Amino acid sequence: MNIIIGEKEFELRTGLGTVKLIEGRAKKPLLHLLDELENAMVDELLALLYMGLGGKTQAETAGLAQAADDDLDFMGLFIMVQKFIGCLMFTGTPAQQEKKIADMEVSEKEKNGFRQLLGLPLVEIPNEPLTFEDASTPTQPS
Repeated sequence: MNIIIGEKEFELRTGLGTVKLIEGRAKKPLLHLLDELENAMVDELLALLYMGLGGKTQAETAGLAQAADDDLDFMGLFIMVQKFIGCLMFTGTPAQQEKKIADMEVSEKEKNGFRQLLGLPLVEIPNEPLTFEDASTPTQPS
């Protein structure tokens, strides 16, 4: 996953090794971290992104920190971390992510929650209005 902060681009690793690193440092499962994001402080949110750098040089970590200080606001950081955690849960292209979500044995409403997290189009649920604000066009279930 690539993120852009200001005019700088950073590559975050989204494989299982990064998940294990984050869970090990946080001492809790990734899904619990997602649930607790709204209570996280800025330094905790930034720490998640630093771990996504996957052991890159200290200069790169410092570069991300400086770019964040200069060019991010709180909501920009918050949304970036949400998407990062979504990509840790569902790696791959948007089509691959959608397939993984579609294959899950959960309600369509829960699936739409994951779609929203990843910025994927929401699926219209019969007899239920879409409850998420989303600029994407809903698609029909397959």
